[in-house]
Amino acid sequence: MVITSPNIDKVIKSLDKWPRKAPRVIGKHWRPVSNKVHKKLVRVTTRNLHRRTGTLARGWVRPRMHTAQGLVTVNFVNEAIYATIHEFGGTITAKGKLLAIPLTAAKTSAGVARVSPGDLPGKQTFVRNRIIFFKKSKTDKRPTPMFKLQESVTIPPRLNATGVILSSQRPYSRGIEKAVEELWSEK
Repeated sequence: MVITSPNIDKVIKSLDKWPRKAPRVIGKHWRPVSNKVHKKLVRVTTRNLHRRTGTLARGWVRPRMHTAQGLVTVNFVNEAIYATIHEFGGTITAKGKLLAIPLTAAKTSAGVARVSPGDLPGKQTFVRNRIIFFKKSKTDKRPTPMFKLQESVTIPPRLNATGVILSSQRPYSRGIEKAVEELWSEK
């Protein structure tokens, strides 16, 4: 996210003039906004997806502010490797083998995979028409379909973290304005 402000040149000059004081003053004004946005991102991540391990929600790194060429930039990063696909959507394609998509019997009530195909005992599983079936016993007449095998799967955008970040632009600008006023009121 890039935030511009009409008084941003004063901030940059303040950074040069008060190298020790300016970062502390600016941080005092933008840190509360960053903490609120960070909490919103964790909340929207948890609310928009069924939580399985919590890695996606924990992946949000506390934002850092950078100044360069008259712009103040605040970076929000999620360290989970699959955060981008959940935010913007996309297609996941199998590398070599096929993707195993869990069917109802292989999911929890929250819709999350209960087991993976590798967790099923080999002697009690078989594949027919790209579906992995599981037999509870050798005499089981009605095997349970557990996974559908596919070459690719399309994930829709789900998080809306971009919307949360964009809605915070105004509070950041106000924080920077307050920092400029504070720095310029002190001599």
